[in-house]
Amino acid sequence: MQVYKIILFFTFWLSSVLSFANQIKEGVVQISDQRAVYYQHIDAKPGMPTVVMLNGLIYSIENWKSYIEEFSKLGYGVVLVAYSTQPESLRHVKTTPYFENIKFGPTGYPYHVGLETKDLAEDVLAVTNQLGLDEFHLQTLSYGSIVGSYLANNHSDRLKSITMVTPAVLPAHRYTPYGESRHMYYLWLNQTNINPFVIPDHLYDLELYQTLRTVMEFQRRSIDTLGVGFETFVNGVFQMGRSAKYFDLKDEARNQWPKTNLILASEEEFLLLKDQMHFWREKKQVSKDSRMVLVQGAPHAIPGTNPSDLSKIYAELLEDKMDAGEYTYDVSSGSWNDADGPEAVINSCGFYLGKNNSSLGSSSSSLGFSSSF
Repeated sequence: MQVYKIILFFTFWLSSVLSFANQIKEGVVQISDQRAVYYQHIDAKPGMPTVVMLNGLIYSIENWKSYIEEFSKLGYGVVLVAYSTQPESLRHVKTTPYFENIKFGPTGYPYHVGLETKDLAEDVLAVTNQLGLDEFHLQTLSYGSIVGSYLANNHSDRLKSITMVTPAVLPAHRYTPYGESRHMYYLWLNQTNINPFVIPDHLYDLELYQTLRTVMEFQRRSIDTLGVGFETFVNGVFQMGRSAKYFDLKDEARNQWPKTNLILASEEEFLLLKDQMHFWREKKQVSKDSRMVLVQGAPHAIPGTNPSDLSKIYAELLEDKMDAGEYTYDVSSGSWNDADGPEAVINSCGFYLGKNNSSLGSSSSSLGFSSSF
């Protein structure tokens, strides 16, 4: 009898997995021989909206799978986009990727390759245009908030709402003492222009590239399994980071966006969580129908670690079941925590989020990028 139950359970599990796999469709937008955008999508059930989900800096489509399996059961359409700089898209490039056409400055360092945040936003729009999506809900993870901000600022007519999950506020390297000091140094050089033969912004790029490449060397074995060359992978990630090195989400808080939601994690790196809360306090003053949910007990990469919880939270946000304001959700109980507000939960963990303070690095030791970013 026990063996029969095991076989029955395994059969049910396998049929469920195969059913989900059959729902996923793949596509590629071939922008040019040097540039392609790979995507996956699941069609919405009749009357249900579609959500476009944006990756982090290194977070790939594959990392969303557990979350998408849960979320798609609710009937929503889903579109997952791999930026043209990421491995899933690079496998479809017919020649040298466009961002590797590097020019060089007068002293021999990289000059300009043409990739900006707007290029990554155009990747997203190319996919939604191919799918015939005139309007869609946007959900971003980490670095995706940078691309999402551009879309909210420049293509707000396409967005029904934007929900940022553990958003990047500053580039990851600025959350280290050394990284922030170097950032301020290059800003100073740009303003003073002491040496006309040196272009500080290009020196900044070179330092970012060298540091990133060193960090990626420690992950080379896993990178080599992604189906693209190591140098191409590093160049793609570098270009995404380079294009956002002056980005600050707090500067976007007062902009008029479509309905904006934040989903934050209590186990987030302290300085980043502090900046996220700073952004929220500013944004809710402008966007009166915005909501923020602190997921108590969750880390930065919520889609991978807490797919069922995130699916439940996001569905309630989409269905407008929650009034504007702040909420806390406890992953240990799988329910809303009505007793404690987000700041009370954060403070109980030993953190104090001063309302007038911004976070400019104080934890790590080198100029680098976080793999979860």
